[in-house]
Amino acid sequence: MKIIKPFLLFLLVLIIIPVDGLFGDYRYETCTDKDDAFSNSGDETWNSFPISSYREYYHICKIGYVEGYVSIGWGINAPQGLTFSVSVLNNENMNKFTNGQAYGHSNADLAELALDMDIVPSDGSGSTRILKYTDAELIGDNYYLVINLQYRNDYVPDEVTEKSRTERFSLWYGDVTTENSDLFTRFFYSVDVDYKEGEQESQ
Repeated sequence: MKIIKPFLLFLLVLIIIPVDGLFGDYRYETCTDKDDAFSNSGDETWNSFPISSYREYYHICKIGYVEGYVSIGWGINAPQGLTFSVSVLNNENMNKFTNGQAYGHSNADLAELALDMDIVPSDGSGSTRILKYTDAELIGDNYYLVINLQYRNDYVPDEVTEKSRTERFSLWYGDVTTENSDLFTRFFYSVDVDYKEGEQESQ
């Protein structure tokens, strides 16, 4: 028993203290790169989260470290009437977004991927599927898909209410445990990133 207690304490510190630990500030799920050019079906295999848990908050997934000339895009499938925005941000701008500071896009091409705050229109099916792509020369950095469900409304400084680490853990746990439940309306999303070496020089 004396051995178990120090081990449990060490494990607790290991998990909670680091900012990139399980309860940390930068613990984001890695986006699944579908790498299928967003076919006309298969949205059910995309990542998703329960919308009810994220209203007036945000959902972020980490695309990862990208450097070079790439084709980059995202796809979403969301219910009509939902107000949100979507953007791809580098590490610095992602942190500014979550902290309520003024933020923007590190690359003009990434700005083309932004879907500004709007209400999803109806296509008659009760949901709307949106796909966006661009080619971009990206400076080496970590990039993130940021889905903003009215956590903040503009790029200018904004007063925000960030959730505690335990609240963020609860969100993550809810994502996982409700994934196969039909009781929750979900927001589906995916990314696609492909390097295009040699193509930029030939254009």
